Amino acid sequence: CCSMSNFGDLHDVMANPRDTLAKFVPRKAASLDTIRINMYLGKIMEWAVTRFTWNNLPDTVDARYIESTLNTAGMCIFYYDARYGKHLCVAANPIGDYDVYGNSYKYQTESYGKYYGLTIDAEDCVPIWHNLAHMHDQLIYLDYATRLSDIEQTLDITAKNMRNPRIVSCPPGQRQTYDNVLRDIERGAPVIYGGEALLQNDEIKVLDLTVNPAYLEHLRDERDSIWRDCLTFLGINSTNETKAERMISDEAGARDGQLAIARASMWKSRDMACKQINDKFGMDISVEWAFEEEVLPDIEEVNNGEIYDGATGRSEIRENTGGENRS
Repeated sequence: CCSMSNFGDLHDVMANPRDTLAKFVPRKAASLDTIRINMYLGKIMEWAVTRFTWNNLPDTVDARYIESTLNTAGMCIFYYDARYGKHLCVAANPIGDYDVYGNSYKYQTESYGKYYGLTIDAEDCVPIWHNLAHMHDQLIYLDYATRLSDIEQTLDITAKNMRNPRIVSCPPGQRQTYDNVLRDIERGAPVIYGGEALLQNDEIKVLDLTVNPAYLEHLRDERDSIWRDCLTFLGINSTNETKAERMISDEAGARDGQLAIARASMWKSRDMACKQINDKFGMDISVEWAFEEEVLPDIEEVNNGEIYDGATGRSEIRENTGGENRS
């Protein structure tokens, strides 16, 4: 299993030298912020590794391991291991010289558990890359997780400030009195009793930290926007539930184009590997997008002036002369 497959034990995650998170998060007791980053990172990874379905893999090859390794390490190789008499697909790194197109002549598999790594010539294996850029996305996942965690922390702080929006400055001798008053307020006491001096003390000063409630809604919208951006990057369709159901077709077309490109970059590299594996090892392996969604429309067919209805999936053409639409 690859480095980021287990987020439950933070110490194990930090101890893994292949783990990107360990390079950016201090090696200390897990703080709430670190736990929250791991929570979002784990959720992003969970969704990322379920995007593709591998068909007709040998029993000795684990599809979950392939996707987990591709997302965190960027590549793995498929080969026949004579030591075990089985086909395997394991994490590896290119080594040695490269050809004119930047393809390595040799690969070094990574040792893990009872598996001992070895050097394999390019003609004896097939590299599977995460995308056409031959890069992993772990740093991008970490960036999204960190940004989501930061906004979540800001939401918590803002909500707490709304609960106690004022700072009171009073003489030291009267602090106990005001502690009791605040305690009664927190307990929901219907009436708070105090002497006349309680209301007429000129030495008391109050710093108002009241937060506009609308600020919370803006923070939630920003958090949801980042999450939708992350899903689009993953090639997963998502809609803005807080926005009106209907959007201009140009907006829908732009979103569909981003989804199509995101999926194509990752699917093409996997599909190319499947064809090479089938040719080299006489198999019938294939890979496909895991979610059964409606086919994305051809972006070139989206006409100006159309309105895309997110609820029904229908497009309506707005008349130039009037307020009615014809569908």
